Amino acid sequence: MVFHASIVQTASYDRIIQGVKHQDQPPWKLDVVETMLVEQKFEGTPQAEIRLEGRRVTRSEVANDWGSRLQWRVKRDGQVVATVSARPEYHFELADATPGSYEIVLEMFKYVNYAKDKDGEFTASKYVEVSNKVEYKI
Repeated sequence: MVFHASIVQTASYDRIIQGVKHQDQPPWKLDVVETMLVEQKFEGTPQAEIRLEGRRVTRSEVANDWGSRLQWRVKRDGQVVATVSARPEYHFELADATPGSYEIVLEMFKYVNYAKDKDGEFTASKYVEVSNKVEYKI
C-alpha cells in the first residue's frame, strides 16, 4: 500500500474546526489517502468443455476463470463469422445456416497491457482458447 499525505491550510477549514481545536493542534489539516496498487495475476489456466448437440453448443463452468471477457468464436470454412459473448448464457446456436464447415471454440481475453498498434489492435493482450473445439457441417 502507498500512502500519500498532503497538508492543506484554508480559512474555511479553520472556521469549521474553530470550536473543537485543541491548544496543541496545528492550524493545518492533514489528509491521508490510501492508494492500493493491484496487479492482475493469471493463476492457473482457464479450462472448459464444450459439446455439440445438433447446431447448439453448450459449455461447462470455466475452471480457473480470470473473470475477463469470455466469448464463442465461430469460423466457417476457416474464416471468423461471429464472436459472441459467452458469459450470460451456457448455450449458443448460430442462426446463420449458410452451407459450410463450422468450427466453434470458447475464448477468454488475456490482458497484458494497453499497448496497441497503429490500427488500434492490442499487441500483447489477446484472446486465448480455453476449451476444446467442436465442428459441424451444413
